[in-house]
Amino acid sequence: MVALQEAASYDGVSLIIGYAHCIAHGIEMANGLERQKAAVASGYWPLYRYDPRKLAAGEKPLELDSGDPSLPVADFMAAETRFRLTANQNPEHYAELVKLAQANIESKLERLKQMAPPPED
Repeated sequence: MVALQEAASYDGVSLIIGYAHCIAHGIEMANGLERQKAAVASGYWPLYRYDPRKLAAGEKPLELDSGDPSLPVADFMAAETRFRLTANQNPEHYAELVKLAQANIESKLERLKQMAPPPED
């Protein structure tokens, strides 16, 4: 909600990008919210906001809203048909892709943490 309020209050162009589940993911559409939460929990879809107005105040403009992943990306991927197809067709290649995906998530999270202020307790 904060992201929407910040975007609406900005005097200029605002962009909001969201993760949208899809029937092609091979999930029960009634479970879409749970899949979105899993995407965030795995780090597959980190939540962050960028507000350029903070630069003028001497603050970091990026805020990381999602914490460290609490779900392995392999678990997130295993629940969707689009990923299971690759796992079924070529398990060895899929295992390597999962490792690369996890490494990418960890690398991206580290970059986001470097750019964002530490979370307030």
